[in-house]
Amino acid sequence: ATGTEGVENSLRQRLSVLKHELWYDYNNGMPLTDKVRKKAIVDAYVIQTVLKHPDVIEIEGFESEQVVHQYSCYMIVNTIYGKIELGI
Repeated sequence: ATGTEGVENSLRQRLSVLKHELWYDYNNGMPLTDKVRKKAIVDAYVIQTVLKHPDVIEIEGFESEQVVHQYSCYMIVNTIYGKIELGI
């Protein structure tokens, strides 16, 4: 995949890793398994991960929700290839 589709696939892959899931990078990943599961902490991780991507320029819109143990978010991301809508 290339262009916006490639960026979207890459971001989905990066955001699908749970913390402590990778033996070679034990502290990397979505902090959903931590004892403290505050929405702000997960939001910060998601935003930081997206902005670290080399093809991302900025996040134009971001909405998230945490109900009990389920987290979801929707964002509009401006990339070097154009805008993408991403929901996780």
